[in-house]
Amino acid sequence: MSNSDNSPYIEINKERNNLTELPINEPNWSNANGIFLRDNDISELNADLLPRGLKFLDLTHNPITKISGTFPPGLTSLVLSNTKIEKLGLLPESLTELVISETPMATKYKIYSDVRNKDIIKRLSNIPFEHGTIMVDNTPMGRQIENNDDASLPSNNEVNINEIDGGSRNPRPAYNSDDTRYLVMILEKVEDEKDIQYRVQTLNHGEKLVFKQHLEPYEPNRANEVEPLPLANPPMVYTKEGHGEDILFEHPVPPGCVYVTIEECSVLSSNWGKLLFAFEDKPAGIRDKLRDPVKYKKDLLAHFGRAFHVHYPEAERHGDRTYVDCIHYPFLAWNREECKIGKSGVLSLDDNNVFVDDTIVSKEPYDERQVLKIIDCNNIKDEDLHKLLDGSKFPTYQMVKDDLGDEPVKYADLRKVMNRYAFTQSWSFKMFPGIHYNFSCRDIAKHSPENERVGRRRAQSLEGPLNNINMMTNDEIKGDVGFNIFSGYAKAGVMSIADKMIERGVDVNKKDKNGKTLLQWASSKFNVPLVKQLLKIPGIDKSGTTEGIEETAAKLISIAKDDEEKALRRKEADDLIVLIKGVSGGKRNRKKTRGHSRRIRKTRRVKRFK
Repeated sequence: MSNSDNSPYIEINKERNNLTELPINEPNWSNANGIFLRDNDISELNADLLPRGLKFLDLTHNPITKISGTFPPGLTSLVLSNTKIEKLGLLPESLTELVISETPMATKYKIYSDVRNKDIIKRLSNIPFEHGTIMVDNTPMGRQIENNDDASLPSNNEVNINEIDGGSRNPRPAYNSDDTRYLVMILEKVEDEKDIQYRVQTLNHGEKLVFKQHLEPYEPNRANEVEPLPLANPPMVYTKEGHGEDILFEHPVPPGCVYVTIEECSVLSSNWGKLLFAFEDKPAGIRDKLRDPVKYKKDLLAHFGRAFHVHYPEAERHGDRTYVDCIHYPFLAWNREECKIGKSGVLSLDDNNVFVDDTIVSKEPYDERQVLKIIDCNNIKDEDLHKLLDGSKFPTYQMVKDDLGDEPVKYADLRKVMNRYAFTQSWSFKMFPGIHYNFSCRDIAKHSPENERVGRRRAQSLEGPLNNINMMTNDEIKGDVGFNIFSGYAKAGVMSIADKMIERGVDVNKKDKNGKTLLQWASSKFNVPLVKQLLKIPGIDKSGTTEGIEETAAKLISIAKDDEEKALRRKEADDLIVLIKGVSGGKRNRKKTRGHSRRIRKTRRVKRFK
């Protein structure tokens, strides 16, 4: 028998020799490739004393309680069955077979067979997890607590690590969306003579200790097929197209990186469509500003019309140097009235991806119809997949195509496959370092409403815009920048920010690029809540509102399906005019008709319209 380098294979066999320590004085010890020391009395293994070219080591039936030192870098088989080990040290990456049956460690974790799954071997090894790493907690306690707040820790805290990961035969290939319920973040390593544990932050139940063997890295499907990119100079610029969900694990922004976000869903809706136009340099010059959001923060703020948050390592405030992690679901699609798709996945500004369909003519400067495609929900074609994924660095078109199987592909099938590729923002920073724009609508669904971090997160969502406003000069507040931000928040119904800008002297009567004041816009959209808020502002200009209301009413009436709907639209327009003019008789009229039957009100509306 010989080694791969054609040198002679050297084996040392000292079974049943009453050895109490390694026979390091044995001839050819330093050159041995296989060492077999079954049925001896060795109680401690110092791996530093093993030959550096060792491939096979068998210590079955030794009373070993402690392992120290470093194993040889080329070791492929380690047999420690029927020993007294309770934890392992650092195992070499070359190891392909680990046997620990009939040991306290195997009993603790219900490992009944030889382990040949390298992912499991890594979890049994003392390879350290870095602070801030997102993991899946596979302990029974981790799963029970998330499903039942009153669950207690099982008496022996046992789990079958082979059952969880498919044993040595079928390594777990991917995570599904349910796994995010059991996510934890590494805080610190806690080690003693018997166990390796980590203190972790959970989603909803504070901090806890978890045995290392129960922690599994949270990586997306087929992550091993993605080559991490180096940090470029200047840095690459990315957008993640899909849906998002914040998981409130706080991290420092990596060196050289920038993270640009908007507020989470319940505070302000996303502005992703406008971002895609900007990635195509529409309007001209905006793309260069996207490359340096720290320098051009105010310009970008003015363009997008609402405040967003720029996170980067050198920022003065702690909240600007850190970010909360986000799960990205890379499937930009809707299936409400009709199925629509847009570009999905991790997309680079430098790849010159085409987002906007210029063949769709629109009067709107940033019409979302130009970045979405209507598809057949029951027959998604290959050209639709190209539209969805061409240019995406992750997942790629080919990855998704491989997973879909036979045609026809339905919307539900595509969504299920795409969700398998969920990934964290921290993972995308590791794989694609640079400037990341996340304009996804970021929910906080995995967290309990009682979680104090949810309240703190939402407070910070408003704190960022307030800081942006505070840093603006009076001239900026009263100019285009201030008006764009003010109108953006007012249209979104976030009056706490809008009111702050009114205090700073924003020009509430300034006209937009279409020549309309904000009150005229709100009136023409029949946005009654906003109209009511704007009417409270001293000096608000009411001119031109009636004309806008009448124009909108005429359009709505022209497409109404029957006389009742026509009458209703007429009534809405009249009530809005009364509200703006401040005519008190409007209330009396509504009060007078309140007691009449629905049929009488309907008749009056029809007559009034005619």
